Amino acid sequence: MPASSRPGSITNRAAGGAAALAAGCVLVALVLVLVWAVADVRARPPMGGEGEALFEAARMRAHLPLYTDPIAGAWDQGAPPARYYVLYPPLWSWALSLLPAPALSYGFGAALVFARLAALACWLGALVVLVARADVGARWHALAFAAFFASIFNLALFAVAARPDSLAALCAAVALERATRHGGVDAVAGALFAVAAWTKPTVVGLGAGAIGATVLVAPRLAVRACASAAAVSLAIAWLLDHASGGVWLRHLLAATLQPFDFGHWLASVTHEAFFFFAPVAYAAARAWKGRDDPRLAVGLGALAGAFGCAFVLVGKSGSATNYWIESALGVVAIAARTPPPSLTARPALAAAALAQALWSGVASVRSVPESIAADARIDALLASARRTCSARAGDFVLADEVGVELLQNGRSAANTYQLSFLARAGRFPVAPWIADVTRPDVTCFIEHFGAMRRVPELSRALDARFEAAAGTDGWAVRRLRIRPL
Repeated sequence: MPASSRPGSITNRAAGGAAALAAGCVLVALVLVLVWAVADVRARPPMGGEGEALFEAARMRAHLPLYTDPIAGAWDQGAPPARYYVLYPPLWSWALSLLPAPALSYGFGAALVFARLAALACWLGALVVLVARADVGARWHALAFAAFFASIFNLALFAVAARPDSLAALCAAVALERATRHGGVDAVAGALFAVAAWTKPTVVGLGAGAIGATVLVAPRLAVRACASAAAVSLAIAWLLDHASGGVWLRHLLAATLQPFDFGHWLASVTHEAFFFFAPVAYAAARAWKGRDDPRLAVGLGALAGAFGCAFVLVGKSGSATNYWIESALGVVAIAARTPPPSLTARPALAAAALAQALWSGVASVRSVPESIAADARIDALLASARRTCSARAGDFVLADEVGVELLQNGRSAANTYQLSFLARAGRFPVAPWIADVTRPDVTCFIEHFGAMRRVPELSRALDARFEAAAGTDGWAVRRLRIRPL
């Protein structure tokens, strides 16, 4: 039998073909996602977390107090007053407050675009750091996984947003690369992990897991890491306490501690399993096999911490795919310290890689054009909202999304997502909120995710005042039923 006809050779060629096809799928999806990230950067409607960061940045840039009493409301920008809790420790918001004047002089639309592009740079930078500093024989291994995660549309939605996630991911990635290169978390990496957690409090798994592993493999190094992380944390906490008058922690807890929702957790885990569980399992197995190497032991600890945190935290109301960004970084970090397997010699692994690439790639390829088309329709709806409602120049356009209010009014009123949970739990009075939405100068209401419907009294007040006028793709513009004279 000719060598080329032997069963083993046929299997090897098939495995090689599967690997090549998987690489092609990832490349096509990656190109489309990057094109979407840039081409659609302006038209995308603001999402949760983007408006909050820009609103906080604007107040800091205008030298207005950031921490205010939501019940009394902040009236310094006009009526209705701003009622909100500061969403996260405002490191990202402070960075956005330093935006160059041209980005702000054209309004929040320009600032939103600038912040999104900055987030894109941070996300790609986090992946590039891990690939660029990979072991020489593992660089293509790390690049393959970095390209794979960068090609996932569901991750890009949050990584290319004016939110703190990408900046936190960049800090964590730099720290993780350093820790997996040195075989332990040193003082510099410990400080960076702390900054990542203070930038976005859910980005804590990589640091906790890596430091935990360092305690086992290099105890003296772990002491330095913990000391530097504690020093950074104490400094930031002191600054926040001083700047907020001692209320920063109350704001943070009120803004972020939404209840656990088992149904949401189950849906999140089962949906994201198709995107993240196989790569995580692969990386964990490779790291476990080489766990005698301190670098892989630290990488395994970091990945376990990141995945464990995400697996639990996705049950919180409002959680989304961004909670898996840390796990993605953990996988790339381990790939950067392990040589790539020969897929032609392991047909089962090649088939698994193809299946994963097809599943994720097809989802991204379908999502990009659908998102661009939907965003164009939503953008047109929002651009004509004032005209649809016949809103006058001084009228306020109410919305259940902070970013939409910023674009429509140049300022925001109530943070509906935060306050709806608090009001439903009896921790925020409904009467002042109803008074705000029924003011004579509030003549238009843009509704998207229905946060205000969680409060029955508020929902009834909205229905009594507004009626549907236009809508598309889950967004609705509602005008006054009877316009006051």
